[in-house]
Amino acid sequence: MERNWHPVHNAVDAISMAVHRYTSLRPPRTHPHQQNKVFEFALQGAITVTLVTANYGRAPETPKYLYKILPSSAPPPTPLPSALPLSPLDSTDGYIHLSTAAQTPATANRFFANETTLYILKVEYTRVAADVKWEEAGSGIFAHLYNGGKLGIHEIVDVKQWEKGDQDWKTSLDGVAWLE
Repeated sequence: MERNWHPVHNAVDAISMAVHRYTSLRPPRTHPHQQNKVFEFALQGAITVTLVTANYGRAPETPKYLYKILPSSAPPPTPLPSALPLSPLDSTDGYIHLSTAAQTPATANRFFANETTLYILKVEYTRVAADVKWEEAGSGIFAHLYNGGKLGIHEIVDVKQWEKGDQDWKTSLDGVAWLE
């Protein structure tokens, strides 16, 4: 007996094959609390199954820029070198932590609350996209740069020094046009 063998690369492929072969699939809808897709389908008309797919591993949308935050104790040198020294956290984790424009105020507030001055490096996404992995970390999906620790003059398009003033970082940086 000859069998038709179709490779299944992951669980989503397996479910997709089963859905198309044995079900009537309803159009996907967005999960109300996340940016996930919800598929509901009936298996041979008897059982209704709900499948929620997570967007882990990819950005909610492609950003134009990513941002690296540096404390005042580690200001970027002028001119920028081809590779900045790694922070202790980046060195330990094996990648460079980056944030989107929307994530930067909360990241600054969470990790740099005691700093009065920060340097924020603007990184053009297209220059690092091939080496960025979008991974779940804490309260969201963040950009992690896996390129051997290279972040410098060829990736960074602008550097700004920010003063916190009397507010927290989230309040100070929310809505800043430079974070685009």
